[in-house]
Amino acid sequence: MKKTIKISLQGSIFHVDEDAYMLLKQYLADISDYFRSREEGAEIIQDIETRIAEIFTERLDGAREVITLEDIDFMISQMGKPADIFGEEDDSGYIPPPYTYGRKRLYRDPENSVLGGVCGGLGAYFDIDPVWFRVFFVLLMLGYGVAVLIYILLWIILPEARTAAQRLEMRGEQVNVDNIGKTVNREFQKVRENLKNVSNSAAYHKTRNAFQEFFHVIGQILLMILKFVAIIIGISLIIAGVVTLVTLTGMLFFRYSWFFPGEFLYPSFYLPDLLALITNPENVPYIIASLILTIGIPLLALVYGGIKIIFRIHTGNRAIGLTFFVLWLVSAISLSFFIMDIASNYSKRAMLNESVTVGTPETDTLFIAASTFPADNIDEIFSFDRAGLYRNEETGVLLGRPEIDIVHSGGDAPELEIYRRARGKTREIAIRHAEKIQYQWNQKGKHLYIDPWFRSGQRFYTQEIEFRLRIPEGTVICLGKDLKYLLHFIPNENGYPGYNMAGRCWVMTEEKLKLSD
Repeated sequence: MKKTIKISLQGSIFHVDEDAYMLLKQYLADISDYFRSREEGAEIIQDIETRIAEIFTERLDGAREVITLEDIDFMISQMGKPADIFGEEDDSGYIPPPYTYGRKRLYRDPENSVLGGVCGGLGAYFDIDPVWFRVFFVLLMLGYGVAVLIYILLWIILPEARTAAQRLEMRGEQVNVDNIGKTVNREFQKVRENLKNVSNSAAYHKTRNAFQEFFHVIGQILLMILKFVAIIIGISLIIAGVVTLVTLTGMLFFRYSWFFPGEFLYPSFYLPDLLALITNPENVPYIIASLILTIGIPLLALVYGGIKIIFRIHTGNRAIGLTFFVLWLVSAISLSFFIMDIASNYSKRAMLNESVTVGTPETDTLFIAASTFPADNIDEIFSFDRAGLYRNEETGVLLGRPEIDIVHSGGDAPELEIYRRARGKTREIAIRHAEKIQYQWNQKGKHLYIDPWFRSGQRFYTQEIEFRLRIPEGTVICLGKDLKYLLHFIPNENGYPGYNMAGRCWVMTEEKLKLSD
């Protein structure tokens, strides 16, 4: 049994016996040696191998799997022996067959096409000028568009003559090595000549000059747009940097912000005062200095960058930039340590609560109001949703508004629960901060008075106080108008927000309050 060798020809796999392989290998080597020195040699060799693969496929026809010596001889008889084609003598006595026309095949001709090459292929197959077929299809278009359908079907069905062998078959010429080489060479020379004619033509030079002028104008327009955008960016950087610098300066040194004062701080307070509330006052100057450098240096760089963009300033002094970078890095690290130290003072939270029974009024109606409190010398530091932080200007004591909540009680008498909350570095410290919260409340008959302020010392540790009043079903409570800042959302059947519940009387049902009749 002969040994078989698997080969690949232009993507097609064949099994060739050893004798046939040696002859085929020598044949392909002779073809390659002859054509590879030509400029178009690679394409010629590719087309020859494609045609050889087609011959082998036709010979096997599904009945056999191995290419034999007989198949190689048949292929050579069709393609021609290299010795005869290249003008060399052959000692084997082989006489090439006389030139004959090959079998014609219908293809689409891409080299003679207007749309898909259908008419060019039909003209080559029937040896008629393709113009007549084009006229025929135009006349058929008068018949309700039948020509369009026929043309599209032929475009889909007919393959395109891409290789030299297919173009030879399209014209009915013998597909052999000589004709393939001549066809490829002729097409290559045609393309090269067309390119040469185009490059030397006046139209080509005129078009090239027009394109050069067009792209030159486009380039100038784009350059102007980029310059304009750069100026806008530079101006924006300068404005942003200056406004932020002035705002920061006002916050740090002048007790108010020169820009957007209502959005940052109130006139009586500025950043150093606020920092003294949450950290050791001795650290405030160092925090301010670190903050100025950490924020100020990038802002100055922003303004400087905008100036450089607008006026196209180029500086090569890197020492100044490096010095400012090191200074910024040191200040940023220092500021980070200060922030972490401040955050540690609020890491733990504690809550204290106490419960007292409120005397039941004889009329089953309880009046709740805010006790009188001198409002003079109280300045608001900040506020949010009716809660906030305040300070007595004379004593420096921090003040806050308590929160009042009213819920259902299963007992027979109203009960008042008082919750005090605060934060600290440890839970023990947080408890001490909660214990220092001062508040007042008292009851006079059917009237319950709650202090509208609680006092929490001179340092802020998120102190809070909540009065939770538990009342039994059927009890009526009347809320004074002066409680609107102390009532947060209290569940009620009417859906009133807390501040709208003030100044009205309510009765407790099985679950929540409702307006009293």
